[in-house]
Amino acid sequence: MHVSLLKKFASPLIALATVAIGGAAQAATFSIEANSQGWFEQNGFNSIETPDQIENTFTGTLGGIEFRSFFTFDVSNLKTPIQGATLRLFQEAYFSGDSTESVVAYDVSTSPDVLNGKSSNPEGMGVFADLGSGSVYGGGTASAEDFGNPQSGFFEITLSGAAIDAINAAQQGTGYFSLGLVLASLGGTEREGSEGVRFSDFEFRTGGPASLVVYEAPQAVPEPVTLLGLSTVAIGAAFLKRPNKPQA
Repeated sequence: MHVSLLKKFASPLIALATVAIGGAAQAATFSIEANSQGWFEQNGFNSIETPDQIENTFTGTLGGIEFRSFFTFDVSNLKTPIQGATLRLFQEAYFSGDSTESVVAYDVSTSPDVLNGKSSNPEGMGVFADLGSGSVYGGGTASAEDFGNPQSGFFEITLSGAAIDAINAAQQGTGYFSLGLVLASLGGTEREGSEGVRFSDFEFRTGGPASLVVYEAPQAVPEPVTLLGLSTVAIGAAFLKRPNKPQA
């Protein structure tokens, strides 16, 4: 009797266990190119001539004037919340007498319309300040070795939890996510009157748009059910359904 019961219910149990213990879903990865990027300098001038332009992204000081760069991404097409992101920049040029320079990314509260268009001096000075203040989104170290000739490779910044929250909020709101980039190690050794890094220079057709590599959260999966638990329930049900012995 026990052998026949186990034989009868073995196949259904294995099938149920296989379904219940299925593998976890994989997170999808997407790369989104910047739809606008450029710089603002401390006196309020910026590199943008027309809206939504891909421009030079020098970050640092030149002739005693500080420059900060920005990047804007359209995240409206993301389908689910993301759980991670990396800012990926083309390594184009390094201007410093020091072996390394530190770069920090900040949140941006300036609206995309103002950030991605030509600004007047007072307005541009406010944007410049915004690009280097607020929540820190991450940072990295650039070095002279990274910016060789011919140019190759990328400079990457793993974005913080605050940045991830901002991307998810932007996907549900305006659809645009922006961040600012600052040279945090200012005051080092200049080279030919400048200290900084540049991640693209479209005037000379070197580099390309920045990209935002995002990792969408995997879909939730049911908690796994053990084969032993399924066996106990199924076999117990089988015995409950067994016919009673005939009365003497």
